[in-house]
Amino acid sequence: EGYDGPVLVCCGDMPLLSEATYRSLVEAYEKENCACVLLTGTSDVDLPFGRVIRDERGEYLRIVEQRDCTEEQLKITELNAGLYVFDCKKLLACLGELKSDNAQGEYYLTDVPEIMMKKGWRVVAHKRELGAEIIGVNNIEQLQTVEGVLRENTFKNMWGDYYLELEPAQTQAYLERICLPERREPTKEYLNELIAAHQCSVPFESTYISEYDLPIELDTFSLFEKIVLKRRGGYCFELNGGFMLLLRGLGFDAYSCPCRVRMGATDETPLSPVLHRGTVVKLDGKKYFMDVGFGGPMPMGVIDVDDPEPQTVCGQTFRTEHVGAHWYKLTRLNSDGVWENVLLFSTAKWQPVDFVGPSMYCSSPKSYFGVRQASLRRRDGYVSIRGDEFVDAKGETVTRRTVTPEEGKQILKDVFGL
Repeated sequence: EGYDGPVLVCCGDMPLLSEATYRSLVEAYEKENCACVLLTGTSDVDLPFGRVIRDERGEYLRIVEQRDCTEEQLKITELNAGLYVFDCKKLLACLGELKSDNAQGEYYLTDVPEIMMKKGWRVVAHKRELGAEIIGVNNIEQLQTVEGVLRENTFKNMWGDYYLELEPAQTQAYLERICLPERREPTKEYLNELIAAHQCSVPFESTYISEYDLPIELDTFSLFEKIVLKRRGGYCFELNGGFMLLLRGLGFDAYSCPCRVRMGATDETPLSPVLHRGTVVKLDGKKYFMDVGFGGPMPMGVIDVDDPEPQTVCGQTFRTEHVGAHWYKLTRLNSDGVWENVLLFSTAKWQPVDFVGPSMYCSSPKSYFGVRQASLRRRDGYVSIRGDEFVDAKGETVTRRTVTPEEGKQILKDVFGL
């Protein structure tokens, strides 16, 4: 009371709001010469915020809290962010007129702009694209979401090359690399086609380690250069990293996830470290797991994470089991009718740089990948080479033969294009 100037009202539970957003709101107030400027915006995050109502000319009318919205008003995408700059004297003149006749029986600060307008004072809604900035922290899930965004922003500043997205032309070149050049809308059916095409076009291989002693780079350009421009393959950290970039370039909500390989292990076998990279896609309210960097044991399509029933994909049957927190066990029904472990995967989002350490561990010449190996999926089987054994599987027919080092090099060239 007695103060004559602007008052900034903000929320204490929105740690992602940027300095630029605050500055833009204050600058709008200084420019507009009004009683109030309120921050509004759109966000790709589902938030329980009030909707901004405008007239036919696009001028601000009022805010309707979500619980008080009609079905039509809930379709409005412009949200009230809860930030205001008020003329202090005019704000104080309106507070006594607030009423609690609403669904929650509360006094809404959001009613103040409407009261000001009834007094003939000007109110301006300052609209920005806010994204995740306006996520409030009111429970553990929201806290985890905010922490994830802050961590990702920090990593982007430190490891920017790992967070670049593919350009449209690069995305198209990637599609042509997997012999599926037609770009379509993101659907489950299209996703299954992309997985199968990738598995049948880009070999799983570790020749940079076993043959050439070259470093494995996981930044965006290195993945694109190796898989698309040089038309080589890679191992899980590369193939699933590149595939995730392709999916994002096509409009899918995709991210990388950590996995623990369990092939040949029983449930009593001690856990191995996280030494595998998978991919999760959020689509139509569901989460799907997929893998183009493991080889034959993985499905040639998506696996519905939360469906515990057996799921048959291209003749192979898998199932998932929630084993605690965000971890799931993936098993496969083998030819003897026995469920065998494949891997454990998490639906937690890992940052691209999180896989640098595991990849460095796996890329040692003394590791499992220090032996010459490559495999490529076929619609009716697969071909693979590991060490001196070459396998050619077509349907039920599997041919194995021992090859010399020189024959192995020729197979890498002729069969795998390496």
